[in-house]
Amino acid sequence: PGKQPEVKFDHNDSGLGYRIVKPYKLRNFKEKYEIDEELKQNYSSPFRNFKEYENLRNNEILLTIEYCTNCKQHQSSTKHDEEKYYNFAVSVKQQVLGQFPIVKVL
Repeated sequence: PGKQPEVKFDHNDSGLGYRIVKPYKLRNFKEKYEIDEELKQNYSSPFRNFKEYENLRNNEILLTIEYCTNCKQHQSSTKHDEEKYYNFAVSVKQQVLGQFPIVKVL
C-alpha cells in the first residue's frame, strides 16, 4: 500500500515499540493564484519576435514564411533537403504576392 516510512523497532518493559527513522516532509501546497502568477512570469511566446512586426502601420499585412535551414547540422535525426524547403518558400512567396500584391512577405 504505497511507500512506507523507514521504521526502527525496539522492545522495552512496556512492550514492542517503533520509531520512524526518516519522517516524510510535508509538502507545501500553493494556492492556484500563486501558480498562475508563476506561470505568467515564466511564459515565453511560441512565436519569434520579428522587428518588422513592430514597424507595421495601420492596415498593413505582413506574412512570415519560415522554413528549415542548416539542415546539415541536424541530419542525424532528419533527412531534410534545404534547397527543397527554400524553393517551396520562394514559391509560396511568389504565389502570395501574385494574388495579394499589398502583402509584405518576410
